[in-house]
Amino acid sequence: MKKLAVTIVTLSALIWGFSSFQEVSSIEQLIEKINNKQKREAKETIYIHTDKPYYMAGETIWFKAYLRNYQSLKDNQVSKTIYVELLDETGEIVEKEMLYAKGQNVHGDFKLSTEMAAGEYRIRAYTNWMRNFGKEYLFEERVNVFQINPDERRKVTDSDVAVDESNNQMAMSEEQYDLQFFAESGHLLASIPSRIGFKLVNSTGKGQPFSATVFASENKEITKIQGNEKGMGSLFIAPFPNEKYYAVLDKDLGKINPQKYYLPVVESEGVSLKLSTSNANKWMVQVIATDDHLKEGMYLLATQRGKVLYMWNCKGERPSLRFAFPTDGLNNGVVKFTLLDKDHQPILERNAFRYLEGKVALTSDKDKYKKREKVALSIQLKDDQGNKVAADASMSIVDDHIVDMDRKKNTILSELLFSKEIKGNIEDPMFYFNNFDVAKIEALDNLMLTQGYEKVVWMDDLNDTIPPVFIPEFGASILGQTTSLWNKDKTRMSEITMAAIGSKQFIAEEVVTDENGKFAFTGMVFFDTTEFVFQAKKYNNKKKKTTENRNVDISLYGIDSPKGFPIITDENEDVKHNSLAAFEKEILEIEKINRAFDSKTIILDEIEIVDEKIEDEFDRAGKLHSSGSVRSRLVMDSLNYAAGMDVWSFLQTDPKTAQVLRRNSFGSNTGGSVTVDEEGNVTSFSGEESVPVILDGFEVDIDFLRSMQTSELSFIEVLDASEGSLYMSNAINGVIALYSRDGSDQPNYVVYGINSFKHPGFYVGKEFYSPKYDVPKEEHIKPDHRITLLWEPYVTIDSTGTANIEFYTDDKSTRYHVEVEGIDSNGEPFYSTYQFDNN
Repeated sequence: MKKLAVTIVTLSALIWGFSSFQEVSSIEQLIEKINNKQKREAKETIYIHTDKPYYMAGETIWFKAYLRNYQSLKDNQVSKTIYVELLDETGEIVEKEMLYAKGQNVHGDFKLSTEMAAGEYRIRAYTNWMRNFGKEYLFEERVNVFQINPDERRKVTDSDVAVDESNNQMAMSEEQYDLQFFAESGHLLASIPSRIGFKLVNSTGKGQPFSATVFASENKEITKIQGNEKGMGSLFIAPFPNEKYYAVLDKDLGKINPQKYYLPVVESEGVSLKLSTSNANKWMVQVIATDDHLKEGMYLLATQRGKVLYMWNCKGERPSLRFAFPTDGLNNGVVKFTLLDKDHQPILERNAFRYLEGKVALTSDKDKYKKREKVALSIQLKDDQGNKVAADASMSIVDDHIVDMDRKKNTILSELLFSKEIKGNIEDPMFYFNNFDVAKIEALDNLMLTQGYEKVVWMDDLNDTIPPVFIPEFGASILGQTTSLWNKDKTRMSEITMAAIGSKQFIAEEVVTDENGKFAFTGMVFFDTTEFVFQAKKYNNKKKKTTENRNVDISLYGIDSPKGFPIITDENEDVKHNSLAAFEKEILEIEKINRAFDSKTIILDEIEIVDEKIEDEFDRAGKLHSSGSVRSRLVMDSLNYAAGMDVWSFLQTDPKTAQVLRRNSFGSNTGGSVTVDEEGNVTSFSGEESVPVILDGFEVDIDFLRSMQTSELSFIEVLDASEGSLYMSNAINGVIALYSRDGSDQPNYVVYGINSFKHPGFYVGKEFYSPKYDVPKEEHIKPDHRITLLWEPYVTIDSTGTANIEFYTDDKSTRYHVEVEGIDSNGEPFYSTYQFDNN
């Protein structure tokens, strides 16, 4: 055990700051209320960077977890415990790891079995605290796992691909489409020039390039429109009152009754919110009201990730007001403009996207390399103002001819800047960031018009008084509840003592449960399996005093995983045929190499080393001390004088055990004075000092010892204070340890107020193997074929904006694809790729 620090809390103590909200009388109070809610909730976000977008069974999924504060994307999150899970198509968890997010560096890996079924899997990551805010805050990324059958593997040729493409063309000609229109901020006002976003989707929901013609009534042509490669665009129109507008796809214009797609209904009066983002440094915002809202007064809020950035007081006799919104110092991501009426109730909203691209320069000392040659790769990072900036990053380098990196759906940019703010599936999110230019700024705004608009709901829960269900974790957690031993439905307030036993370290802590018997031990940091033992005593809440009543049942449990749901597979997405075929071929080649150079071994998925255990006749489950540390031992079968005696009488008779009892003031057959509570339970002896006797590792009382015969015991050990403290807090005068006989023919007995829990601890990620060929070694005779050439989860870009990475190429003539993802010290995510050749 490397480290074990414990924070003890009752569950009720975790519900802080969730008192009922009061009505606000001013906009300033509302803003303070919104910002305070964000601080109190302290939302978090996670991104998982994997080395590849898909895998073959038998490979390892290498990943790094980025846990950040949701609002700032900086490393000041509440939690330190991350759960990363691999789920199959049915939603069942295949693998699970618990990672300790110390600082910014945390990575892990999933070793896939060679027998793993082919299919689409999900990587899910979350903290327990994140679960309070809905499943949309949990990270999920799909990964495909392919299975190879060397005897039946299908060889794909260029002609196969051509057939597939022709089939796709035929399917497109029969495709059903839906052209959707979205008025800016949701309203189309009569006689007011308005912007309308549009998107054409096919039957699978994917965007489709198109051209169409917009008509008014009586088939009067208004304008032509055209969608980009994602089927999106926008048009301006000044609609007439009571007019209906519709569009017809140009491919259907020759039909007798072509499909008509109607634009939003024209409203005779109302409020509209318009935004221009063409100037990156200053956005123009316009509020238009053809009713009395502006005369009565309104408020316009600009927020980002829940934090209020600006507020404008909108009141005047004119039907239109304009504001300039400075973007200096604004983080990249979605900005919400929310219009409130005079009573602070939201009317409508318009989303915009701010993105100023930082400069990530990847360079290598050569363009082409020889086999097994050293590569020196350099990263230079600057922010959007050209300033050098430090960052935490990760890097993956794969064989570009084998791995189709276009398959990757999300990056750190799209996940952290898009996913929590925009509803629905964003098709090809990296389209908006690759080769970023003016056209991409327009495309981002069209995305905000078509998918960024929704009913204003984020302010609905400002008066939410529901306390959090899931606790924040600063380490590993063990939760529990105590009830009456005789009635599990009756909760019992108790004092819980926890003992953690692992390696040479022992820690004992105590906590009083809440009134419902609930408790939590959290903040424990350890990296190997550790056993925890819990003991409970009834707590008298009126007297604020612990009793000796152990008629308590302890239920223990860890942090359960969220419910998993089946994956809805998109059959229209597939890896490029040539890449997958090359992938299969290379995996088989690697297997041949391994068998040829490891001919003296048998290749197994998992090797279990079995050795004969040297049995210790005095060893017992739950025994915390070593046999060599025992002061003295009494084997019952060798003591004829003990026959027919109860255990309590024997302990007072034998000199070795009687000495321990006398030192603890139990020197007579009466066992000292006895105190009984109102339920008839013995609560204390001799001034509330408990008897220094344990049975199979757990404390017992005098009544129990009197009811037990020596024939039920196998042996007795007398422990000194240091060993006895493993079991009891009052072990200063020694402890008597009793051990019952094994076998079903022995009488049954119950030890009250005891339970135990084994925790696997935090997972420590394995190190990716990358050979170094500068010093010759015998192992280098083996051919080097790596599909992932390098996985480096810890790339530290220093304050000069620089990082240098060195590694060696393998034995393949190929092109390598370099991918770098990270977050800089300002909380801005970045992404970049690079390629180089190996001959």
